[in-house]
Amino acid sequence: MKPSILFVTSHSYLPQKIGGAEASTHQLCIEMLKNGYPVSVLSTLDSGDFISFKTRLKMKLHRTDTVCDYVMKYPVFRVWDLHEKLPKVINSLKPDWVIMQAGECIKLAKIALQTNGTHKVSIYVRDVEFAKHGGEYFADEKLSYIANSDFTSQKLLKCFQLKSTAIPPMVDYSKYKVPLTGTQIVFICPFPEKGVHLATEIAKNNPHLPFLFVESWSYTDEVKRYLVENVEPLKNVKLTPKQLDMVNIYSQAKIVIMPSLWEEAWGRVASEAQVSGIPVIARAIGGLKESVGKGGILMAPDATAFDWSEKINKLFSEPSYYREISQNALEYSQREVISVDHLTRQFIKLIEQE
Repeated sequence: MKPSILFVTSHSYLPQKIGGAEASTHQLCIEMLKNGYPVSVLSTLDSGDFISFKTRLKMKLHRTDTVCDYVMKYPVFRVWDLHEKLPKVINSLKPDWVIMQAGECIKLAKIALQTNGTHKVSIYVRDVEFAKHGGEYFADEKLSYIANSDFTSQKLLKCFQLKSTAIPPMVDYSKYKVPLTGTQIVFICPFPEKGVHLATEIAKNNPHLPFLFVESWSYTDEVKRYLVENVEPLKNVKLTPKQLDMVNIYSQAKIVIMPSLWEEAWGRVASEAQVSGIPVIARAIGGLKESVGKGGILMAPDATAFDWSEKINKLFSEPSYYREISQNALEYSQREVISVDHLTRQFIKLIEQE
């Protein structure tokens, strides 16, 4: 019997929440199922949609606070108080492996380690915002760490002297492949930490170029005001709502820009864009140096809007230069070390060895 795996996140899960961590977890679940490994997910339940209504109805009918659905083709448990329900779900499922990721992974890992059973526990670190993970990082004989990039792995080692196995986010490239016919400069998730101020300045400085800003799933009032006051008035910028299917976005993209201010642990957008040969211009910071790499253009962390504009205009005005960067992107996306098959083998090796 192959080891069973329970993935745990204090965030909500697909399709209630759509983000890089959720998409990567789903793909990993699908691949593990294909290879005969039982998988399930435990997440926080969001309110206000059909899944919430259906889950609450099941709870009432079955007089229980832990029910699952198969919307994602495998069991997903969505609960109100995840920290309280985690031991109950572990005792019920008796998984061989409990893997924490996203949200308060440290706090959840401690709960899982204190829950009776023979299960092992891993923390899949998907960002380096360590202060937001629910406690201090620690070592335990039953606990192991997985990182989503070499950058994240080195950060864990430097900050906490904790070793980890680097397994990049899993992307099913067939789901993102589009014809290279787009005309827009695409910027996804216009948050301050993602570089919205620089992206806005670039757009203002280039009124002759078309920009597509793609909204995220949640905003603070401050970010909403910024977009209304500074982005919406720009005639060369289209602000489009959040998307379930990113193919629609990438099919419009001629270039993708990633002017992040924070240390991206990986930068899944770069991987999704490069599979179609879409050039990515990104700040050379954190894991973006890995995900973009030789397949795009890495800008110095202190590069100005003028510097970014020069590169963007060169891609628009020099077809031979565009073809060169596009080909680099395509080739970089095809490297073996980030293929679904390779990452699946890596993950299975980790599970079986431990």
